[in-house]
Amino acid sequence: MLKAIGISKSFANQIVINNVSINFEDNKFYSIIGPSGSGKSTLLYLLSGLEKPDSGHLEYNELNYDLATDKQLSKLRLEQFGFIFQFHNLIPNINVRDNLMYQQFMKGKKKISIVEDLKKITERLGIGDKLDKFPSVLSGGEQQRVSIARALLNNPNILFADEPTGNLDSKTGSAVINDYVAISPIKIKKI
Repeated sequence: MLKAIGISKSFANQIVINNVSINFEDNKFYSIIGPSGSGKSTLLYLLSGLEKPDSGHLEYNELNYDLATDKQLSKLRLEQFGFIFQFHNLIPNINVRDNLMYQQFMKGKKKISIVEDLKKITERLGIGDKLDKFPSVLSGGEQQRVSIARALLNNPNILFADEPTGNLDSKTGSAVINDYVAISPIKIKKI
């Protein structure tokens, strides 16, 4: 379970998150909605340990973020969390296949063990024919689908998605949301 207990965050003396407490239960899907600039992305960054709150506490399965080392938080993000960022964060000088496999290699997985999952996910997302291309030649929607595939390939316990369909056409965006679990050949726990 993921818990936020009285977390607050400010930037340049402007309060963005103010004393938020919430428990996220396993195997559930949560959406954070609000107008642009209301702190949705900041909340995701706090929950995932990418940002630290000014006050309050965050916990994931008994790991208190305040007491965790940078190495423990990095391991948590690498092994337990998946991220679909609003901006794709693809590595520009490597092809799509290597962008997708990079995190798996960091986890110590062998190429052969993820090839089948990679093929299923990329074909489902319509990017199976883009694996040898570099991010710069892909459209924004294709780059976003690579970002989604990368997160799903990680088989995360928690998937953080910051406007995951913002760069997709309405048909593809609907397919991603409506077929969320079906996109992945591996079991995805949702929050």
